[in-house]
Amino acid sequence: MAAIVCAILDPNPAKDCGADCAKFQKSELEYKFNKRALERPYTSKHSWGKTYGEHKRHLEFSHDQYRELQKYAEEVGIFFTASGMDEMAVDFLHELNVPFFKVGSGDTNNFPYLEKTAKKGRPMVVSSGMQSMETMRRVYKTVKEHNQNFAILQCTSAYPLEPEDVNLRVITLRTLEVNVQLKQSSIIFCIFFLYSPSQDCGADCAKFQKSELEYKFNKRALERPYTSKHSWGKTYGEHKHHLEFSHDQYRELQKYAEEVGIFFTASGMDEMAVDFLHELNVPFFKVGSGDTNNFPYLEKTAKKGRPMVVSSGMQSMETMRRVYKTVKEHNQNFAILQCTSAYPLEPEDVNLRVITEYQKEFPDIPIGYSGHESGISISVAAVALGAKVIERHVTLDKTWKGSDHAASLVPSELSELVRSIRLVERALGSSIKQMLPCEKPCHDKLGKSVVAKVNIPKGTTLTLDMLTVKVAEPMGIVAQDLSKLVGKKVLEDVEEDEGLMPEVVDSYGKKAKC
Repeated sequence: MAAIVCAILDPNPAKDCGADCAKFQKSELEYKFNKRALERPYTSKHSWGKTYGEHKRHLEFSHDQYRELQKYAEEVGIFFTASGMDEMAVDFLHELNVPFFKVGSGDTNNFPYLEKTAKKGRPMVVSSGMQSMETMRRVYKTVKEHNQNFAILQCTSAYPLEPEDVNLRVITLRTLEVNVQLKQSSIIFCIFFLYSPSQDCGADCAKFQKSELEYKFNKRALERPYTSKHSWGKTYGEHKHHLEFSHDQYRELQKYAEEVGIFFTASGMDEMAVDFLHELNVPFFKVGSGDTNNFPYLEKTAKKGRPMVVSSGMQSMETMRRVYKTVKEHNQNFAILQCTSAYPLEPEDVNLRVITEYQKEFPDIPIGYSGHESGISISVAAVALGAKVIERHVTLDKTWKGSDHAASLVPSELSELVRSIRLVERALGSSIKQMLPCEKPCHDKLGKSVVAKVNIPKGTTLTLDMLTVKVAEPMGIVAQDLSKLVGKKVLEDVEEDEGLMPEVVDSYGKKAKC
């Protein structure tokens, strides 16, 4: 279960909203900033003082106030911690016995700080804004050497953050490359009874179900009494005949779909239905979960050469491996959907992690999700996990007769689902971890660099105890290069608390001659 941590001013709302932890930011300002950074004028509309130091002091809670906040957090029943924005702040939080340390993005490349914090033995949560993957590998190695209990957060340090700069794909270990037709965005299709709403809501395809009843059911199945509250006839056959569209009605539906500008297809629920849909020249065949283990049907359908989308409700992984092999032998263009055949579907039975297992088992085809749950959140999460096809049932009224209606979306929910999916697709972005242009304002304002801890005369050979890392004005050598400076000479006098500039350090940034 994911822990939910809120950066907030009052623990009580966080608790009331269901968060697990209220997190603050603690700075000992003279240890976080050099003197010039605190003295610089600060004329932003957000300013609480004439200088940046006055502004920050106005916002900073005292030690006693932190103790009061911690006590209040205990009273309302929520965990309390803070980002220690410098080594002294971390020492204070350690005294408070916080449950974990949060490392803000500005300190992620501050390796002396990371090492000292890791050695304290508390769990750590490390943000990665403004960092490269190379830096994050070094962060992992540094923390892991001293502390086994830590997490790394994907983060982009921009406020507010645009969806295309989120880059959720950095979270995953690898990016699946699948069929070009489905790689760029999720295809959203819905089982629907009328077309205009699905097209208006932004869906890509309206999908029906086509059965030739005598080929789908045996005689006794059609003749059995059907007394459900959802029944449209005395027998199951009468019920199904009432619901089934004729061939001419399907042709009318297909014509209407073309007029309103949406793709049209159906699940062929038996081999004769597939033959009819093939005659209609549908863009792809949908295989319902009830036919997924019907291998003669699968083989015949695959041989027709149309793209296929195969649901996997009620099946095992062993069966799905056989399905993949059977279809792949005759047809290269198909997708498999994770599906649980229950209406409505409870969240604990969804098993979205099967999507990632399918991605491992079948890496050369698109994987999707067919959902029967209430609401849209789970379907959106499926896209975040990499689903390339989303199927949902849609109705105009959830109270109508028929078990599907209660498990369906109304048009307003479908519209919100489409909007949310397209937003997540933008947020997935790139899997490359690097500092982004949108992070430059944050880096220029709060990025840390190497500062002299003591007066350093010209010609001095630098040692680690002469240097520290702060938010400095002007910004000097980047924090992650601190260790590279040890053993090099300074070419000019450097005063205590001054940023160490690249041109002051002999041979800094120059490659050694072979």
